[in-house]
Amino acid sequence: MVASLTYKQVLKYVRFPVYALPSEDFYVRDGLLLLNELVVDDRNQAGDTLGVRRLQTPHKLKKLNKAYEEYFDILKENPSVMVDSNGKIFSYEKNRVAYSKKCKNKKKRSEGYTYKAMVFWRKLSFYN
Repeated sequence: MVASLTYKQVLKYVRFPVYALPSEDFYVRDGLLLLNELVVDDRNQAGDTLGVRRLQTPHKLKKLNKAYEEYFDILKENPSVMVDSNGKIFSYEKNRVAYSKKCKNKKKRSEGYTYKAMVFWRKLSFYN
């Protein structure tokens, strides 16, 4: 029931902000996304976003404490299950790890009274 998305799929299909669901014990019944008998999303209401539909619903709402405004916020905390602004439920699956090494160049150049070392980056190597 939960779609497991990778990096490119998150950037392509997910509409931010994204909200973390506190547990995986949710279910959908009659257009309502329920978590512990409290409503997370009411798809029966008119509205484009999750927030607009939550404002219009007459049911008791589940508090959504964690909101992630961009992709890097998801990487920092890595919640297990999330719901986006469209009301789609998904989980994020990490598929690549990138390591980079910072190396200093031997040549230096002067700019006024300060010296700035020229820094270059080696290509990222991806490991699965």
